[in-house]
Formats: sequence, C-alpha cells, structure tokens
Amino acid sequence: MDEDVESPAEGVGYLGEDAGEFSRALRGNLVWLTSDQRCEDRYGRTLAYVHMSAEPDGLWERQLLRRGLATVLVVGRNHALEELLRADEEHARR
Repeated sequence: MDEDVESPAEGVGYLGEDAGEFSRALRGNLVWLTSDQRCEDRYGRTLAYVHMSAEPDGLWERQLLRRGLATVLVVGRNHALEELLRADEEHARR
C-alpha cells in the first residue's frame, strides 16, 4: 500500500513550500498530464506526471528532482519512469 504517502490532513510535506514556489512557473504555460498504472492514491489524489513539452526534460518532476526540491516516491506499480527519476534525484544529491 502507500504507507509512505502523507494523508491530506498532514499538510505540506518536506520541501513542499520551496517546490510550490518553484512550480508557480507553470502558471500560464500549456501543460498536460499522463498516468502510469494507478491514477489515484488511496486518498483519492491524482497521480500523474506533468509535462511542459514533448522532450524528456519537459517532465516537471525532473525539474524538481534536479534542483533537490523533490524526492522519488513510487506508489504501487507506478514505476515506468523510476530509473530516469532516480537518476535525476542522484544528480541533485551530487
């Protein structure tokens, strides 16, 4: 199950405020969402990848990870991009 995922009542998690500030750059841009195996977590929240362009670097999660503003969390069988995202997370750690 999704034991590592915070319940909605727990508020903004670690890095949440910084990631939110950085993500304000999405405003006014054309974005679209894609899903992996599961579209929702156990709290009914949408699980999706946010895209800004057709290029791999246009994946918003990669931008957050590379800047150290996010950590990889695999929910259920949603692991199609896990290797790519973990590499970005490691890049930020270095």
